[in-house]
Amino acid sequence: MIQVAIAEDHTVFRELLSDSLQKKKDMEVIIGASNGSDLIAQMRTNLPDIVLLDLHMPIMDGTAALEIIRSEFPKVHVIILSLQYSDIHVRKYMKLGARGYLCKDVEFEKVVNAIRDVDSMGYYFYDKVSPDLIAELVEDKTIAPESKGRPPEELTTRKIEIIQQLFEQLTNQEIAENLNISVRTVHNHRINITRKTGSKNVVGVMLYAIKHGLTPVK
Repeated sequence: MIQVAIAEDHTVFRELLSDSLQKKKDMEVIIGASNGSDLIAQMRTNLPDIVLLDLHMPIMDGTAALEIIRSEFPKVHVIILSLQYSDIHVRKYMKLGARGYLCKDVEFEKVVNAIRDVDSMGYYFYDKVSPDLIAELVEDKTIAPESKGRPPEELTTRKIEIIQQLFEQLTNQEIAENLNISVRTVHNHRINITRKTGSKNVVGVMLYAIKHGLTPVK
C-alpha cells in the first residue's frame, strides 16, 4: 500500500484528489494539508511514502517544504504539483530533490501513474519533458540509478549500448556511426527496446535504464 500525503491550499481540489486516490486499491491518503507548515507537522507523527506538493501555498510554500522534507525525511519522495510546466521548472525542482513534477491540469490517471512510478522506479517524468533534460540530470548525478547488477535478460549487449547512447543525446545517425551499424538497424533496435522495456517513448526507456542501473558510467 502506497501511503500518500497531499499538500494543497485549495480545499476542493485537495479533497477531490484525495477521494479519487482513496479508490485505488494500492493507495491510501494519510495526510491532507493546506500549507507546508501543516504538512511538516503531520509528517512528524505520520510518515507517508509519497508527497504531492503544491508550490504556491500560504504560511510555508512548497519550495520551503521540499527543502525540509529532503533534510528531515530523506526517504520520502516528493512529486511537485504546479500550474507552471517547463524544463526550467522541472530542472529546478528535481535539483532541489523532487522525484517528479506534474502540471495540475493533467488527467487524474497521470497522477496515479506518477505516484506508482516514483514508488517503484524512483522517478517520474511527464510526457512533455525533453529526453535531453533527463540526460542532463543523469550526467550531473541529480538522478542516480536505483539499482545495479546483472542487466535484464530481455536486453542484449547491443541494445544496452544503444540505450546508453540515448543519454549522450545522440541521433540515430550518430549512434549508427559510433556502433558501426546502419541507421535502419538502430531504428529497429529502438523499436524493440521500447517494446521489451514496456515503454511508450524514449523517456520511458530512459527511466527503465535508470531503474536498472543501465545509465552510462562517467
